[in-house]
Amino acid sequence: LRSVRRLQIKIVGVGHWKKGSKSLMKAFFTSLSFPGTTDFYLNAISHIESDAGGATLDEGVLSLFRNGKQYPCVERFSLDARDGNAHEDTNTWFTLAFPIGLFPNMKELSLSSNAGLEIEEWKPDGDGDGDSTGAWQYPALEKITIKSVPRHMVMVGWFVERVMAEQKKRGE
Repeated sequence: LRSVRRLQIKIVGVGHWKKGSKSLMKAFFTSLSFPGTTDFYLNAISHIESDAGGATLDEGVLSLFRNGKQYPCVERFSLDARDGNAHEDTNTWFTLAFPIGLFPNMKELSLSSNAGLEIEEWKPDGDGDGDSTGAWQYPALEKITIKSVPRHMVMVGWFVERVMAEQKKRGE
């Protein structure tokens, strides 16, 4: 879909999907490509059952990504992860394996959550969960925005630290 410049996807119920939902979503997005998209907004909403529990966003989010040719022009990526049950005293968190290397032209990364957000790097490995073809390169980020519950900032901070170390290693 070449004409799509701003792509916004909202995934509801992540972590609590019915059988077959993941494969249906993966089949749908595997067939799509967004070569003209420069702004990608991803909103993931889940309802964590416990006041001190967690949920993974992987099953919904990773089904959106195939290889570096799917979103080659994305410059701004925004992830907003929301716990629909969160309140001021909640100590909940999300985990996410994020394919940052599939966005080689990304300049701005925004991560927002009303719960903790623990992010690990994910690379497609050709085992059926991803296609190992296409580019894999850390982007040269110019701006990183983090909006999180103060007590959980360190969780997302580890991911940002790894990204910044990779950029420093390349001299950027």
